[in-house]
Amino acid sequence: MSTFTIHSPDPEIERRVREKAHKERRSLNSVLQDLIAKGMGEGGRGERDRHEKFRKYAGVWSDKDAEDFDGAVEDFEKIDEGEWQ
Repeated sequence: MSTFTIHSPDPEIERRVREKAHKERRSLNSVLQDLIAKGMGEGGRGERDRHEKFRKYAGVWSDKDAEDFDGAVEDFEKIDEGEWQ
């Protein structure tokens, strides 16, 4: 894998890139790769890529799974007014 080095970046551009990375909770490398890709007309990975990487740890529910879960916890959504008096 190659490495790029940017010598003497414009201080304002550097500040903005660092701010973007901090705001999006991403590495400088990730932000810079996206900016370069977008500048080359390739689009970027951005948030979609972050979610895809996380998906293998969290799993994904189908619409049916979500429906089943909502049905299973439906009783917890009801408020017994007598308990609050």
